[in-house]
Amino acid sequence: MQRCWRYVLLFLFISLFFYHSGACQPGCPQIYYDLTIKEGDWQTFYVNITIARPPHNRVVFVMPSWSPGGYMLGEYSKYVRHVQAKDADGKQLTTLQVNPSAWEVSLPTAKTMCFSYELKVSPRGFMGRSLTETYARINGPSTYMYLKGAKEKPVTVTFHLPTGWKIAIGLEEFKLPNSYWAPNYDIFVDAPALLGKFKQFQFDVAGVPHIVTITGETDFDQQKFVETVKRIVTYETQQLFNDIPYSKYVFMFNIYPGERGGGGLEHLNSTTIGLAGEKLKVDPTSGANVTAHEFFHLWNVKRIRPKVLGPFDYTKDVRTTALWFCEGVTCYYADLTCLRTGIWSVEKFWQNQAKQIAQHQEAYDRLQTSVEMASWKIWETGYGSAGVSFYTKGQILALLLDLQIREVTDNRRSLDDVIRFLNCWFAKYDEGYEERDLLRAVNSITNSDFSQFFDRYVSGTVEIPYADFLQHAGLKLHLESKKVPDIGRLVIMGPKNRVFNVEKGSPVDEVGIKRGDYLLSIDGQTVSSREDIARVVNSKEEGQSVAIEILRGDNKLNFVVPVRLKDKVNCRIDQVARPTEKQQRIYQGLIAGTTD
Repeated sequence: MQRCWRYVLLFLFISLFFYHSGACQPGCPQIYYDLTIKEGDWQTFYVNITIARPPHNRVVFVMPSWSPGGYMLGEYSKYVRHVQAKDADGKQLTTLQVNPSAWEVSLPTAKTMCFSYELKVSPRGFMGRSLTETYARINGPSTYMYLKGAKEKPVTVTFHLPTGWKIAIGLEEFKLPNSYWAPNYDIFVDAPALLGKFKQFQFDVAGVPHIVTITGETDFDQQKFVETVKRIVTYETQQLFNDIPYSKYVFMFNIYPGERGGGGLEHLNSTTIGLAGEKLKVDPTSGANVTAHEFFHLWNVKRIRPKVLGPFDYTKDVRTTALWFCEGVTCYYADLTCLRTGIWSVEKFWQNQAKQIAQHQEAYDRLQTSVEMASWKIWETGYGSAGVSFYTKGQILALLLDLQIREVTDNRRSLDDVIRFLNCWFAKYDEGYEERDLLRAVNSITNSDFSQFFDRYVSGTVEIPYADFLQHAGLKLHLESKKVPDIGRLVIMGPKNRVFNVEKGSPVDEVGIKRGDYLLSIDGQTVSSREDIARVVNSKEEGQSVAIEILRGDNKLNFVVPVRLKDKVNCRIDQVARPTEKQQRIYQGLIAGTTD
């Protein structure tokens, strides 16, 4: 552990900065983080928290249990090692672990103290920490403990890195080398850091810098890739919202080998995204949709947010019924962004809307589980479950809301206006909304009553009459189903095929495959994409089986999984032969993002 007296002079400087900036009043604690990566030690992060003017004679440090944007408990504290505390003279202070995620430090006379711990690498994607000899990825909540009772206080962080490493982070730079600051803990940990040797590009929109970093595979047209990112940023900031609520934005792309990416995680002024290298080689715009999705989140969820999503309680699950709006509406606008920027064709846009409808119609519980309840239950069901998805149904509801708003207002208003309304009345005042405020916003924009829509399709489980809404834009729906082979939904993620979700009650669940396993092969074939699983299963008939080999811990296990039949829904959306003048206006308005 570094001795605290080395930081005393730094604190004199920091205290003057915060005092003159008005960020902290005299007498409040000053909180300073140091994160160290030691050359040759690629398994451990070293974290030091220095507190000047501790508020009491005892303090408690807490390790979060989850990361905002990832609605699952993470058990981050199990990676913590060698916790200790010292005063400014290096004298050991009494430390007690009061629960699995919290440590108490006794401070009889100390006016400055240092609390340190080590963190092992955590293979949890964007919500963990990765470290190699060339770069490191830091997720805030799984890395930094907080001082209990002081999350609202300003903090600084300094990175101590191997020679030649650089830093990408969404925080403002501080007046010390490799140092950054945030006005509070929430904003601090909502800024992931990429540290190391990586490719970096920059473009400006309306004078604001946007940083694009790339790690992993780089054998693709990076110039076209960055140009695609700029098109997305330009549309969403300049046309959709006419708003840039940040002074810098950082895209952190990790490019995986093979044909499968790793999704993304949104943050206030940055995002972390995993993309498939093989797909980028074929088409450098293949990552556009997830990029548009995560960038849209800087408004919808990070600033236009349910009241419970900030300030955060990191110690337990935080629930809302509005994730259908946070995620589903974001999915819809990711598609619209790709469409309106010309990245997608009109045909591809409608194909994806049809795909969402087909997936929702396959949800076994769509007439029992509302999209609000699916939002509430995410902490139990996990991502990728076979039931109602607030992503999928939320996107469908966004499309139908958009069409209905245009219909009742004669195409003078759209869902775009609702989003901008929420941005003005909630995000700009840093206020979270109550769930009922979403209906109020739609009613205000349209001067109509949408309570029936919300009662039936948001809070309720009434079968959606797609044709009634699609006909507003001169569209018609074709639905058909057929029996296909199935072993249940097995969601895998990352280059090592980590099992992320197993459909409950399905054959793969019944034979004992579990979340956290690693899929090695299916019928003796290695798996590089989810399509590989589908290809094997689709070659089977009812009553046959597939052989699945998995890795659990250090043990390889083999399972024989019986094949059953399930209904596979196919959907297509077409234009009617002779749309009315109003239908044409609504259709063109939705495509172009315009109103009359």
